[in-house]
Amino acid sequence: MLNQREMNILKYLIKKPSSKYKELAEIFQISERSIRYNIDKINLFLQKNKLEEIQIKNGNLFFNTDQELSGINSSLNNSYILNQRERTEILKLLFCFSRDINLTKAADYLKVSRTTIKSDFEILKNEIKAVNFNIKYRQSKGFYISGSRKHLRSFKLETFSKFISIYIKELYLSNFDKIIYELFQKNIPEKSGQQINNFIRELEKKLSLNFSNNSYEILYSLILCFFVNDKNNSISKQSDYDSINNFFLESTKEYEIIKNTSKEFSGLIGIKFSKHRITEITDYILGISLCNFDISLVNNWINVEFLVQSLIANFNKYLEIDISGDKTLFNCLLYHIKPTLYRINKKIKLENTAFRELIINQDPTLEIVKSAVNDMEKALNIEFTEEELALLAYHFKASIERNTYVYPKRVILVCGLGYGSSRLLEQNLKEHYNLDIIDVLPYHQLEEALKNYNNIELIFTTINIKNNYGIPVIKISPLLKKEDIEEIEKYNILKNDNKISLAKLMNVIEKNINLNTKDKEELIAGIRENFSHKIIDDSEIKPENFNNLINENNIEILDRLENWSVAIKVSGELLIKQNYVTKDYIQEMKELVEKFGSYIVVADGIAIPHGSIGKNVIKDGAALLVLKEAVKFDDGEMVNIFIPFATRGKKLHSKLLNEIFDIIKRKDLKDKILSLKTKQEIIKYLNR
Repeated sequence: MLNQREMNILKYLIKKPSSKYKELAEIFQISERSIRYNIDKINLFLQKNKLEEIQIKNGNLFFNTDQELSGINSSLNNSYILNQRERTEILKLLFCFSRDINLTKAADYLKVSRTTIKSDFEILKNEIKAVNFNIKYRQSKGFYISGSRKHLRSFKLETFSKFISIYIKELYLSNFDKIIYELFQKNIPEKSGQQINNFIRELEKKLSLNFSNNSYEILYSLILCFFVNDKNNSISKQSDYDSINNFFLESTKEYEIIKNTSKEFSGLIGIKFSKHRITEITDYILGISLCNFDISLVNNWINVEFLVQSLIANFNKYLEIDISGDKTLFNCLLYHIKPTLYRINKKIKLENTAFRELIINQDPTLEIVKSAVNDMEKALNIEFTEEELALLAYHFKASIERNTYVYPKRVILVCGLGYGSSRLLEQNLKEHYNLDIIDVLPYHQLEEALKNYNNIELIFTTINIKNNYGIPVIKISPLLKKEDIEEIEKYNILKNDNKISLAKLMNVIEKNINLNTKDKEELIAGIRENFSHKIIDDSEIKPENFNNLINENNIEILDRLENWSVAIKVSGELLIKQNYVTKDYIQEMKELVEKFGSYIVVADGIAIPHGSIGKNVIKDGAALLVLKEAVKFDDGEMVNIFIPFATRGKKLHSKLLNEIFDIIKRKDLKDKILSLKTKQEIIKYLNR
């Protein structure tokens, strides 16, 4: 009796009678020796069924398909039972094509019982909970997916992308592949399928591009999503696609070409090409062309948050202060990064005299930005111009100013006014300047007060003071006139930016309200989320939430490994151990480094290896590998700590990255983790 692989090899030879050992070994991802053994078993099977054997000569194989094969075809097609994983994958594809799935029909289609199919739906339900939608059941209709249009469209795109090559190439090696192919064939009219191909090839020609297989399949899947939505009358007047750069995309020549070409093919395919859809196609095509047709980088172009997070992390390494949590900086870079990369690629010069001042003045921020973009330049094979570096430096410089906390000068206010007027002047000074007014008092109490208070830096007074106390005295009017303001500014006293200390705010709240630890953390998180531009974030409770990602089962502490490649392999095995990814994910992580160098090294001694979003990912997760002795990357980067991660969706990818970056930005993280001896100590430190 043939095993599953041998049946698949025989099916392949029936479809393609002339082959080679080497070709079969590559397709089935086994050694040529194993293929030889399988062929021997297949020949025994053919012999027993009184059929001609596979002919072998110098590694070349030939199978005579002119003989009567109906008997073994029937045997091959009916002998395979889908496993649970294959059934859930087919259910995903069914949901992509249909709004509802009838329980009985699904059980018959997959040749299992209603009880088994119910169990499959439960497994699938738990799997997709993490991507913000759910599977529900309604009488007479069956199972359906409940969730936002945006998340459902992302789910369809990822599912189609996973299987579209089977449909396009018409090459299926197993019963599972055949069912997948037939599902596509059933739901896509032959004419529409061909016209989608013609549309993509026409865009390729007009845009002077040459799409790789992966690029082609992504675009085909994207357009197929539009087709299925129109077919199911799931058309929205609003965009399913969340892009911060719509205005930029619509201004490109690529957008105009895609818009005009879509008019030619709209009726032929059976799709309404809305403005939002043309924008999305433009975004993908720009990503494909600017990222040298590498799909892993195209995902980062579409999910631009990763590029921005990496850029900020690289810049942050050179600072004594921490700007990694600056949301204003993040949003500004998010808005500018795609137009910047587009201008560099198209050699369009940025004209802005305000930014050129940084170049003329040789601002030191420029040098830091130049180092920070180095990884991006290597990965995308581009070089930032002086003007583009200055644009980025402008935003980083503003962030440094926002996040540099200048402690207020300690001041005594001496007044010859009444109590109420004195307090009014005090309030006026505090409102306009960054001052810590220690006391407000009459002149006769000043000398005694200076004995009791330490580190007084200035004396403000509304009256004449004759004595010399060795401290600068600033004479001001009770009404703070223009000349008073000019005098105050001579002492480098910063104007108040109306920010308040988060620690002080929480101190006031806690004096009046009893808060448990959880309530306090939630309140601080809410203040950070809604008032980040109004606070100085000096709270001891940091916005970290890494405990749900790391546990004893996915931490490994080792003395040393041979090289970075082995380190990534061990990192990936931690993800496989927790059933986060398939074994192919490790190869993806390695290829990213082989192509683009140590782009994954985001801080001193710390790397975050990862593969593509969705592809080869079973569920979202992360792990931690600690090496007491650092491994060296080819470009000289030394790494002790590897934080591999995997995600199935773009939103979760961004969320997971944020959590990882929150941990990485801790002061002396590498040295602290390397000093810890056990997994429990590491977990305790991370969850502190």
